[in-house]
Amino acid sequence: MVNDREDASAWVRTVVVPAAGMGTRFLPATKTVPKELLPVVDTPGIELIAEEAAAVGADRLAIITAPNKQEVMRHFEAFPDLVETLEARGKETQSAKVKRAHSLLNPIAVEQDKPLGLGHAVGLAESVLAEDEEFFGVMLPDDIVLPMTAMEQMVAVRNKLGGSVLLAVEVLREQTFNYGVFDIQDTDDESVKKVVGMVEKPDPADAPSNLVATGRYVLDRKIFDA
Repeated sequence: MVNDREDASAWVRTVVVPAAGMGTRFLPATKTVPKELLPVVDTPGIELIAEEAAAVGADRLAIITAPNKQEVMRHFEAFPDLVETLEARGKETQSAKVKRAHSLLNPIAVEQDKPLGLGHAVGLAESVLAEDEEFFGVMLPDDIVLPMTAMEQMVAVRNKLGGSVLLAVEVLREQTFNYGVFDIQDTDDESVKKVVGMVEKPDPADAPSNLVATGRYVLDRKIFDA
């Protein structure tokens, strides 16, 4: 999918997808199948992420992958023999599903030798950004966010205020021990808060808010200097 927005520089062009983890929460299924390929009904999580990225104008998906997880990249190949067989049998709907991932955007593999955490994985993405990309997106396949308009709203906030923008969802306070929880300050916009800190999996009594991190980020390129 080609980025056809009038001012492409104001929109996400590259989305980074950390996909090098071991998928321990989904064992034993992930012994042989990467968690990013586990289906939501009939569509792998990584393909849903690609669709969401393409919807906000991105034309590149930088997939941080491990040496033994090349199946994730292969999912975006064309599979012409399979398509030909399906179409010869009149299975047009199935053929369209097979072709869909290949048509969404351009996947780029970035290899992470060892699973050293989310920060390390995102840091590896600097090498694939164009020199004029001032910011980029990060999407985690662990989280499905509906409707698929959150990233577009986040980019609009970035274009207005600058900096990095993180997506938060509101949960019950007693559930905050499961998440990274934002310490926030109000801004002039009721739907936008300023993050002044973050606490990982706090006791609910100690949680600074009930707004928790979700796997969508718009990050300023300056993070690579940190």
